[in-house]
Amino acid sequence: CVPEGDYLLVPNNSPKFGKGYAMVAPTLGVTVNGPSIRTVCLWHIANAPSELLGCAAPGLSFGYVKGQWGVVNSTTAFNALMKELDGKPAQLTIVKD
Repeated sequence: CVPEGDYLLVPNNSPKFGKGYAMVAPTLGVTVNGPSIRTVCLWHIANAPSELLGCAAPGLSFGYVKGQWGVVNSTTAFNALMKELDGKPAQLTIVKD
């Protein structure tokens, strides 16, 4: 689980997932290259939690995917996110209710 807090989303090119964004918050122990508590916490296309290893994925809604709850239309949501951010860093705040 990603800790609550403020993150910088930075453009990242992953060998596995291609172009996307990485979350960075050194004060929360999250970096791209370490040393840290969590490294390479990416935003990439995925619909089911089993497709994520400490990463996050956008979706247009929640649904039942591959036998588990997940997000639906991750590719569409990811492409919209990439267009909106336009290769520039952005601020992300995670708040749990």
